[in-house]
Formats: sequence, structure tokens, C-alpha cells
Amino acid sequence: MFYFCSLGSNIDPPHNVALALQALASSLAEFTLSPLIQTKPHGMESQQPFYNALFWFESTQSPESIKAWFNETEIKLGRDRNHPEKKLRDRPIDLDILYAGERKPLAELAVKDPYLAPLTPVLQGKAPAVSAITLPFGGRRLGLGIFRIRSVAGQIQIERATAEN
Repeated sequence: MFYFCSLGSNIDPPHNVALALQALASSLAEFTLSPLIQTKPHGMESQQPFYNALFWFESTQSPESIKAWFNETEIKLGRDRNHPEKKLRDRPIDLDILYAGERKPLAELAVKDPYLAPLTPVLQGKAPAVSAITLPFGGRRLGLGIFRIRSVAGQIQIERATAEN
């Protein structure tokens, strides 16, 4: 199954996004990461900006299993998933499945979330609608392009990719 997902953080985003990417790299055979962008909070009273990105991968696991794993990862990184206002609070990490199903061209996937909408042009092979930011990870600086990330024998491998692959 093809998964198209998002990640975001507004509590120490450089640190927590790197930890989330490490968790993804440790558990997925391979995933592709969009540019990282910084956005203002929407629908909450925080003043702390978010780092956001899209990522996609293939897996034989069910959407329920993937979401449960995302929730476990969020909890390990300090998110309180039981708080009644969890959607309105600052968060160390937020991992969401935006689409799960048959593989589609990325250009056909709609991104309506206000945090992620500036990344829509990336899905069509263009630059994001806002400036991308960089983040040191795996010996590289991620964020300004699309990267394929995989873990081979415990070592993270990172290479440039495109929206088509």
C-alpha cells in the first residue's frame, strides 16, 4: 500500500523532526521526504512556528497499524495524545496519514491542510510556495529538496530524489 503522510513540530522542531526522521528511517525500508518548511500556527493560540514536511512510502502494513505506530512515535517524543485539547496544543511531533491506497502520481494528491498547502507545488515538481529550511540529518542537510532516505544495515543512506520517484 502507498502512504502519503505529513510531519510537523513546533516544540524544538530541529531536534524533534530529526528524531522523527530517525524513527522513520529505523522502521521503514525506505521513504521519500519533501522539502521542510516553516509555517505559522493555524487554529491554535501558539506563537511557536512549525516545521512541516510531507513524506511517502510503500508498506504491507494496514493503515491502522501505521497510525498506531505513528501515535507510539509521537508519545515517545513527548506528545500527550490523551489531552482533550491535543489538537490545539504545541507538539514535539505530529505524524499523520493523508492518503493510503493505490499508488497515485503525487501531483494528483491534494494537500488542503494550511500547514502543508505551501508544499503542493513540490508534488508537481516545482519549488515550495514558501522558502524551505534546512536540517542536519544523517550527515546531510535536508530540507531544500526531495530526498529518499533508507536504513541499510543500521546505516542511514540519503540520496536526492524527485516527486516522480
